[in-house]
Amino acid sequence: GDSIVHSDLVLQWFGGPGAAPMVDRHLRAPAPLAAEGKLIIPGENLVIVVDAYNGTELWRLPLPDSQRYSMPYDAGYMSVNAGRLCVAVADEARLINLASGEVERTFPVSAFVPGEQRHWGHAVLTSKRVFGTAQRTTASRTKPSRGLISADYNNNQSMVTGTHLFSAPLKGSRLGLGKWTHDGGTILNPTITLNGGRVFFVETTKPVTGSGRHSLDALRKAGLQIVCLDAETGGRLWARLVDNGLEQSRSILFLASSGEHLIATGSHLGAGNDTEYRVHCYSAKSGHELWSASHLKGKPGAFTHGEQVHHPVILGDRLIAEPAIYELATGKRLGPLDMPANWNLKRPGHSCGTLTGAGDCLFFRAANPTVLDLGKSAADRFQALAPTRPGCWINILPAQGLVLIPEASSGCVCHFSLQTSMAFRPRRQGEVK
Repeated sequence: GDSIVHSDLVLQWFGGPGAAPMVDRHLRAPAPLAAEGKLIIPGENLVIVVDAYNGTELWRLPLPDSQRYSMPYDAGYMSVNAGRLCVAVADEARLINLASGEVERTFPVSAFVPGEQRHWGHAVLTSKRVFGTAQRTTASRTKPSRGLISADYNNNQSMVTGTHLFSAPLKGSRLGLGKWTHDGGTILNPTITLNGGRVFFVETTKPVTGSGRHSLDALRKAGLQIVCLDAETGGRLWARLVDNGLEQSRSILFLASSGEHLIATGSHLGAGNDTEYRVHCYSAKSGHELWSASHLKGKPGAFTHGEQVHHPVILGDRLIAEPAIYELATGKRLGPLDMPANWNLKRPGHSCGTLTGAGDCLFFRAANPTVLDLGKSAADRFQALAPTRPGCWINILPAQGLVLIPEASSGCVCHFSLQTSMAFRPRRQGEVK
């Protein structure tokens, strides 16, 4: 996370883009990105890039057929690195110059997986390589509808999956020699994670046929395993079964990694009609399980505001698996300053959206965009940042020394009259409140 950001914040700028070009908030659009002083905002079949420090729009690029919805069940299709933005659009990935918005190169998915028509699913750009997945053309949710909103906020929704995972080195803007393709089982998009020269994901032990969108129960019946590949060669480093309670996951399954730790979180309907989360920590090097735990969401009967799809956040040596905090190395429960270890995060508002974090701070949607400072006493712990309505997925970015909140309330019918993008900066020492 960003090491400069803290909870004492002042408004840096506000303005466009507004609600018109944005995805309806209830459809849970992809997360924005930030790099090299720029805020990269996914709109409805387009991308908008603004100056992170003053809000000036630098460029926008229409990207027909790029839009995906219900992102808790899918994988990111945008990635930024070293002055370039990579975006998956239908059956190809486009390499875009971050400064100018010009498309430098397109990479067809057929260069990695020839034959049957497929779409480019997950897209990741590192300093030396491009990574992607091939998926069936019907896998991602690409058509907005009221029915899509109604279904995807309930339990046991289908995961978007891929058929292949692949990578190639980049030589300038061209693909270099040394590409590889992993062809194993059916890959769960929400689990794909890169860290420390390794690629982690969950896949079935044998391929599952169909549309490319499957329930976790159906995938479990095909056998689920966590797989680790060498990012440069594609060689398998280790694999282990999804077990010890994690196989109970029915509503979501995520992976995340930091240092030599790999985290898996999943959820299912637990005791008392409440969402139960499983949290498992593995050695990233060997796959050996280091610890596991479980906890309840704490909202029995509540399933329509994202209670079952919270993504974990790693803050240094702490793991936040809402509503609990764990010590990353040991699994010991922790609390904020002056609070007991069994403390649970109770947001002052809905559970829509998921957490982001930096330093001692967590950012999320409550009624308003809100910061929770884990290092402060109860009186100052929660602070609302602005009278606006954040989005229903990842919408608040602590990055580039700022807290960036692009507009994401399009389609909202609640009583929030301000529909604007904004940025906050840390208050300077001695600056008057």
